[in-house]
Amino acid sequence: MRNTLSDRQRKMLAYIHEFSTERNYPPSLQEIRAAVELKSASTVKGHLDRLRKSGYVTWEEGKARTLRVIKEAM
Repeated sequence: MRNTLSDRQRKMLAYIHEFSTERNYPPSLQEIRAAVELKSASTVKGHLDRLRKSGYVTWEEGKARTLRVIKEAM
């Protein structure tokens, strides 16, 4: 079964990838929140948790700016 991503999750993945490529470090939760027009960083975290569980992103717990895309959306 394929993991289907919401439009918002696809937008988040694209933003994280583009930001990281341009700046050589990943965006913060607040930067992602603003880019995908969410009201809460906790909502961003929820989406990121689902993306991580599906194998699209990873990060090191407790360390800032370690978010990275490991699989792009199809």
